[in-house]
Amino acid sequence: MKNKSIILLIALIFAINIFADNVSIYDIQYTTESNGNSPYDGQVVTTTGIVTGFGFPDDKYFISAPEGGAWNGIYVYDYTNNPNLGDEIEITGKVDEYYNLTELTYISAFAILSSGNLLPEPVEISTQELASEEKYEGVLVQINSVTITQTPNSNNEWYVTDGTGECQIDDGFYHYGNVSVGDSFNSIIGIVDYNFGNYGLNPRDSQDFVTDIQIQNITYSPDVPLGNDNILVNAEVISFSGSLSKVEVIFWVANDATTKDTLLMETADSFNYITTIPNLNSLTDISSNINFFIRAENSNLQIIESPEKTIYIHSDDNTTIEQIQTDINFYNGKHVELLGVVTIGAGVTRLDKLSAYFQDASGFGIQLYGNEITSQIEADIAQGNLLKISGTVDDYNGTTELTDISYEVIKTGVSLDNYVTLLSLAEVQTESVLYEGSFVEVSGNVTSSFYAGGGTNISFGNGEDEITVRVWDSAGINCSSYFVGDNLRLRGIISSYNNEGQLVPGYSSDIANFTRIPQANITLSNQTPLMSDSVQVIFNFPNEKFESYHDKYLYYKPESSPNYTKVVMENIAETLNYQCTLPRMDALSTAKQENYVFYIKTENFKYQTIKSSEITIQTYSGYPVLSDIEIDFDNNLPYPFLDEPITFEVNATDPNGEIKSVKLSYGFKVLSKIDTLEITSGNNYSVTIDSLYEEIDYTEDLLYKIVAIDTTNKITESETMILPVCVRAPIINDFYFDNLSLDTDSLIIYTEIELSNIIDTTNIIKNVTLNYSIDYKKNKYSLNMEIVDTLDANTKKFKGIITGLCAGESLELSVYAEDNHFSTNDYPGNKEFLLSYTSPVTKHEAILKVPPHPFNPYDGETIKIDYYSKQGDQVVLRIYNAEGKLIYTPIDEVISAPDGINNFEWDGKDRTKSTMPLGLYICYLEVKDVKTGKTKKDKVPIVIGAPLK
Repeated sequence: MKNKSIILLIALIFAINIFADNVSIYDIQYTTESNGNSPYDGQVVTTTGIVTGFGFPDDKYFISAPEGGAWNGIYVYDYTNNPNLGDEIEITGKVDEYYNLTELTYISAFAILSSGNLLPEPVEISTQELASEEKYEGVLVQINSVTITQTPNSNNEWYVTDGTGECQIDDGFYHYGNVSVGDSFNSIIGIVDYNFGNYGLNPRDSQDFVTDIQIQNITYSPDVPLGNDNILVNAEVISFSGSLSKVEVIFWVANDATTKDTLLMETADSFNYITTIPNLNSLTDISSNINFFIRAENSNLQIIESPEKTIYIHSDDNTTIEQIQTDINFYNGKHVELLGVVTIGAGVTRLDKLSAYFQDASGFGIQLYGNEITSQIEADIAQGNLLKISGTVDDYNGTTELTDISYEVIKTGVSLDNYVTLLSLAEVQTESVLYEGSFVEVSGNVTSSFYAGGGTNISFGNGEDEITVRVWDSAGINCSSYFVGDNLRLRGIISSYNNEGQLVPGYSSDIANFTRIPQANITLSNQTPLMSDSVQVIFNFPNEKFESYHDKYLYYKPESSPNYTKVVMENIAETLNYQCTLPRMDALSTAKQENYVFYIKTENFKYQTIKSSEITIQTYSGYPVLSDIEIDFDNNLPYPFLDEPITFEVNATDPNGEIKSVKLSYGFKVLSKIDTLEITSGNNYSVTIDSLYEEIDYTEDLLYKIVAIDTTNKITESETMILPVCVRAPIINDFYFDNLSLDTDSLIIYTEIELSNIIDTTNIIKNVTLNYSIDYKKNKYSLNMEIVDTLDANTKKFKGIITGLCAGESLELSVYAEDNHFSTNDYPGNKEFLLSYTSPVTKHEAILKVPPHPFNPYDGETIKIDYYSKQGDQVVLRIYNAEGKLIYTPIDEVISAPDGINNFEWDGKDRTKSTMPLGLYICYLEVKDVKTGKTKKDKVPIVIGAPLK
């Protein structure tokens, strides 16, 4: 034990030593110095933020706190890492004032915590504020209703104003194009930098320039054109002020940007504009791609340009997957570049590694394999994403793979209809080696289905050939919705198992076009038959094409039986209607009550089958039926008082005659009394017992059941049920705080107690006690509450005061009332009221509280972390493991609550959403007074544990 304590102490010391390195963007940027220099200038820090702009210039970027705003953005001079917009990253680097631009440089650690995050909303500021305020350096901002006052100089810097003063527009990310003095923009969005003594706004692309024209939904087809294909370009263009005078496509061969061509786009319908770029072979003899953008102009002479897009041309000289699969000995070990669509994405067939499938226009596919899988990889290598991909071909135990891959996402949402290969079931079996990894489509019927280690095997055939369809659990496909005989169209990847071809679908959408007989076309001669009735089933085929289907069968059974009986349905007078009769259920089952289950099935001469879902017919035994048994009483408690009226209600019906009587049998310990229920309306019966006060000791529960008898003397009894009843002890109607103030160390508590005993008029309240505990401690404290008001004849108000509270102390409070007969805890009808209260924190503090017990996130448990300081303080909450490694920073914010009370529910996961192993963790709180810069800290241990077995 001594050695373990030493190890833990060392770990805690190590954890404390690394705390100072973690700094928020706000803390790095905030300064009161006139020169704008960071207080951390020259220091190495670790911080987190969301990437708001990338490519400034080249591959440098800006990051921001998620909430955005003043002091919450910073430039990162990083020439090694390449994050994407929306990535949340954690980096370690040196704070540097480069010609008074605060930046992070010499990046020594970089990690992407999450991807695809929403960017912070741009802060709306004036042009005068942008030009003069240090606090907006590195921040995503927006200026509105601006007019150009100066055209670009030799550094491509130009100036605009909103009437408050000029500010500079720069091209650190994006060069807008030609502008003229007097041109206006509804708004311009961008990131502020500082260069050569001026603050400047850097828009990131054309979409950051908001005018009365919008260009959106730009598409082109085909997705992967060949060199001799014409390319159809489509865009939605809208002018909100003035009419569109011109929409055009500007395009050029990617390796020859000096020669650009222009095509006028024509209106297709509504706001859609189209044109056709001629095939690449007519433009150049050099194999290349095509770049283009769209320019629109309106009658107000406003001009806007879309961002550039690249169309990747697939040359006949490019390697295809068909060539790789048909000549694997030649391509094994070679590096190739491919252009195609993801057919089964990452994270579907395997969750621990990259295992995905990719197909090109040749109609053949290949597996993509890698040892790493991240949320970004899952987002990029997703079904329907068009990728330009490179990697090394590897023949791994007969499976062709592409490994060591790098890729670029070209397009998303691409239809797989142009990539899927149609095969017969026989070809899946005989050509499985050739088409291994390929995305194919087959048709047939389900012949059997069973679960086998991690997935379901579905046998799939057409009467002559049969294959296995392997559905992995990780794909999330509900196999229980497919039945034997279903006719399906299946898409999936061909793989080999035990030297036989099988099909692996990845998504529910890969299993489609299965045909079911509509249940609405099935009618019954009797919707509520007795056990002694036969039932005629009539089916109407939806249209004449089903006449090609020969025998129509009905399969039926008692609900409890495992086996169906098959009967032929007969045609009714050469119509599309077919019928058969189910025999009496009492001839099929000896049970008192049993339901029918049936379905209809037919097939054609190609062994294609259609069937209905299973249908259940509710039958009746001929005995009275009891339903909707309810109890009603006047009070608002869960149970009735002994001395108040109790009403029993029930719905009683008889499918084979009439109800003669309905009885209530009740008593304590035994059913000793019987009352008759009277009809209130329709089949509803009711009876009221005036009082049970003289019947029992208050510790007993009431036993009761309902009995119905019909005119043929058939009897139905409900089960014997239990109804707790209670005496009239004091009722706590309310329990609340009053006169709360943020600057007091006292708490005033009120409660309202009702005298409920109307039988005994001498009933009085003897005492009311307030019980409380402080901060998870076992010690209990009590004080007597004093009467302060009489609210009515039976209700009085009581008051209690707790003094000497410290800031941040948490109380658990309850109230206990006692009259001269009973207390609130002596019977089941009323429990102690419970309240929680935390004393306000109005001074600069660092108070951290965690329940002193382990929690088990593997059972879905969370733990509540309370952290307190005064309103306006900057607070950072971090969680470290026992070795002092930071695993999560859940809170980095300014406290907004006036009472300084905040909390966070931790689910035991780190920043990558992985559940942490059992063990000790350290929760660390750092609070900074943003006005004085003073900081305070607190830390507590958290234990992730599991109950002992």
